Amino acid sequence: MTLLRIAQIAPLGFRLPPLGYGGVERIVHQLTEQLVKKGHMVTLFACASSHTSANLVPVAPHPVLYHKGNKEEVRYYGKKQLEIARVLQNEFDIIHAHNAHFSPLIYQMAEQINKPTIVTLHHSPTHWESLAVDEKPETVVVERYYTDSALTIALSQSHKETFASTSIRWGPLIPNFLNLSDYTLSTQKREYLAFLGKLAPEKGPDKAIEVALRIGMKIKLAGPAFDSEYFKDKLQPFCNHPLVEFVGVLNDQQKSDFLGKAHALLFPVDWPEPFGLVMIEALACGTPVIALRSGAVPEIIKHGETGFICDSIDAMRNAFNNLQQIDRQKCRIAVENQYSALGVAEMYENLYQEIVT
Repeated sequence: MTLLRIAQIAPLGFRLPPLGYGGVERIVHQLTEQLVKKGHMVTLFACASSHTSANLVPVAPHPVLYHKGNKEEVRYYGKKQLEIARVLQNEFDIIHAHNAHFSPLIYQMAEQINKPTIVTLHHSPTHWESLAVDEKPETVVVERYYTDSALTIALSQSHKETFASTSIRWGPLIPNFLNLSDYTLSTQKREYLAFLGKLAPEKGPDKAIEVALRIGMKIKLAGPAFDSEYFKDKLQPFCNHPLVEFVGVLNDQQKSDFLGKAHALLFPVDWPEPFGLVMIEALACGTPVIALRSGAVPEIIKHGETGFICDSIDAMRNAFNNLQQIDRQKCRIAVENQYSALGVAEMYENLYQEIVT
């Protein structure tokens, strides 16, 4: 197998690897490390505080996470990142981009350079594109920006279908993955229900609380609260409830322990979830998932084997009564067979080789 010179263009919202929240950053870090272990010459475009075995190009002096007050800063560093990659293109055999905020500019760059470019989409079409093209979110026309100039990877079939109106040139489906050594199959006593993820309306933490209270069981919720208005209106009223506990943002070690002690992960998403990394994190700990049917959920959860796919809050509540039929060892095995970092890195490596040669 030919050793390649590979550019990995990471999101700039968190350092790599992230210390807590940051699913896409964690994926890019693990992919980069696997490729370096295989002997490839990898260059990582990320913020300066990142730690990597690859050659680091420090695009921004610090993580640049988008919020209402820093739009211009995010746009500046996102454009700078792609301009540096364009200037350095001859140092690489292939360029692989993951920066969702700047997908439109990545496709434009791919049209202008003479190097094969891959884009892994970690998002569904949203208002994020407006950051890159300086338009109002409601005026962004995704068909204009998602083109066939780069080979594009979706994380699931349902994810791919959200871009059906575009002229994207699709490569194979390649899922997200885990460094399995970070997650332990738990034999601990199960103590509560778990919610892990961004405390935002599309993730449904308020629905998770509703399910837990209907069951009459304690729920622990972990994750950042980026949407302060939503938190104040929908979640803060439960802060003093005896069955509800907010535990903040967890690192990888804390996350494994948190998931491992849960009866189940509640995943009541209310948007076309492209993948849902937290689902396989839970399964890696032997913890089944009770989820609403949305996005990639039916592609990841095997109903009755690794969890339950539900069509209502009532169904989620009733699924709790059937958890005893789930074999927790099989939950772990499902992740080992499909979502290991080594296995998925080899999928990308084979794709790179096919494109370059």
